[in-house]
Amino acid sequence: MTTEERLEYLERTLARMKRRDHWLAGALTGVIAVWLVFAGTQRPAPVTAQDSKDDKATKVIRANAFEVIDEKDNVRARLAMDNTGMPALILSDEKGWPRVAMDMVAGNPGLTLRDEEAVPRVMMRLLEDGNPALGLFDENCVLRVRVFSDERDTILRLFDEKGKPRLGLSVLDRLGPSLFMTDANEKPIWSAP
Repeated sequence: MTTEERLEYLERTLARMKRRDHWLAGALTGVIAVWLVFAGTQRPAPVTAQDSKDDKATKVIRANAFEVIDEKDNVRARLAMDNTGMPALILSDEKGWPRVAMDMVAGNPGLTLRDEEAVPRVMMRLLEDGNPALGLFDENCVLRVRVFSDERDTILRLFDEKGKPRLGLSVLDRLGPSLFMTDANEKPIWSAP
């Protein structure tokens, strides 16, 4: 065999090996893709509770409380019944301070947002009559702004650092709009009408 023939033979062999490697790589990729598709569609069986009445499996998880923990085993979210027997969801920060609470008070839903010291700063609630109320608090947990409304009236109140009303704006169905201001002793200093 001449050098040219040997070189040509090596080039053909190399080309054949490349084709085989490409085919094997493609086949392996296909097998992996099929495996991923089937493995991704295979879900574990759902956690079920047995119904004590008829022993049929249900798709309900029943518990007294449910907690979500972070990588340091700190509780970051807790869904449970509170000490009054009402449901509550508490979300806590990385230090363990409760920051967000969704709860029921006397059957009325509410949301409380707390600062980094766990002081309530925003409270929203539906009142007993079903009407909404909003309260904004300062860092000392003193009510500074209150808004509430019903089917006829809307009222906004601003309070000073001692919690005394200083400014009020109302739109009342029977009286129309009104505005008032008071001094630190809660004596009126201006109002309209």
